[in-house]
Amino acid sequence: MDKHKAVPKVLTEEERQKKRALSKRLMSSMKQHVLVCNGGCCTIRGDSEAVLQSFKEAVELYDTENSIRVTATQCLSRCGDACSVVVYPEGAWYKHLKPEDIAAFVQEHLLKQNLKESHLSYLYEQGQFVSREAT
Repeated sequence: MDKHKAVPKVLTEEERQKKRALSKRLMSSMKQHVLVCNGGCCTIRGDSEAVLQSFKEAVELYDTENSIRVTATQCLSRCGDACSVVVYPEGAWYKHLKPEDIAAFVQEHLLKQNLKESHLSYLYEQGQFVSREAT
């Protein structure tokens, strides 16, 4: 057996209950969920790792870790939009976000609820995703 591999810890029932309670508290305080595409194109062309890190730093800077959750996803199938980001519950899909855009993005969209029209590609409106891209 490889002695460098981490062996997962088996939780006791009490530890599992505490973990569930913490998860429930965190979920009940969450107001927005930011999904950062971590697929191949977004990683290579869109620098998704740096975008993800910038989101995490901005959320921490504004002391909103309990209300805004940032998650790396697998491919969102919007490769031409690298780096793609989706914000819920708004259902706003953004394109071409770069690490240097993120502090202003968090301030404007997540804190002030102003959509960032310059990067917006789709928005969930009246029961469907509607393109917001210039035609």
